[in-house]
Amino acid sequence: MKLPRVTFASFALAGALVMSAAPVSAAPVAADFYGAPVVGLEAYAPGSIVRREPVPQLDLLGARTERILYRSADPRDRAVAVSGLLVTPTRAWDGAGPRPVIAYAPGSYGVADRCSGSTQQGLTTTMPALLPLLAQGYQVVTTDYQGLGTPGEYEFLGRVAGARALLDAARAAAHETGAPVVLYGYSAGGVASAAAAEFASTYAPELSVVGAFVGAAPTDPVVRVEGQDGSAWAATMLYTIDGLIGAHTPTSPTGSAPSSTIADVRLSMRHRTSVPPTRSRTDRCDPRI
Repeated sequence: MKLPRVTFASFALAGALVMSAAPVSAAPVAADFYGAPVVGLEAYAPGSIVRREPVPQLDLLGARTERILYRSADPRDRAVAVSGLLVTPTRAWDGAGPRPVIAYAPGSYGVADRCSGSTQQGLTTTMPALLPLLAQGYQVVTTDYQGLGTPGEYEFLGRVAGARALLDAARAAAHETGAPVVLYGYSAGGVASAAAAEFASTYAPELSVVGAFVGAAPTDPVVRVEGQDGSAWAATMLYTIDGLIGAHTPTSPTGSAPSSTIADVRLSMRHRTSVPPTRSRTDRCDPRI
């Protein structure tokens, strides 16, 4: 009987994103939100929310939506700030125990910062997946992944980076209640969900992870290449290469910064893989990748 509420909310979401006089995220505010340095980030515990702002246009199904910035750790154990969404129902939870948390890892829609799931552009693909969960009364937290939207390197399909980003998002939602957590991811998010389930007992042992949904995780690179080689989307195979270069950038024997050639190659790849070939590749993100 909750389906009509979800359907109505879907139309409401479309109206909020397309017809609202005020954009979901005003550009200057969003730029400051994602990029402004967090003083003393290292001192915060993983999963601590260090910045938050309301997104009232997305307060659907009796829920309060916030854009959050939380502390995580990259594969080299350096403190990083990661963005996401925290959606909390306002009506009382009528189930047993504390309200469960669904930690959602979205699929990838590009490697440019504007493609992250909590940005104005990303919300159109993130929110519809959350509506059925909100209709059931669950609290939902999402991750944009390390370096996507925020400063740093985005490691596409990076299992350690993705797992930590998702587990720390779950910490951000559940740290006060000790609620049971379900990890949920699809496509690239499926990789993050599977990795988070693997690392939960060692990286976030205090979390009560009770299950994980791993959907369409591209774990076999051969299948990925066979499906895209020669197609209009072949350039997106460079996502993985770009992420590996960024997360494991080689240095000279003296420890100096990488050469400008590597930086130029990465910039070229990002320009070539942000959007379909029919439009400027720095123009928009696309959900078909």
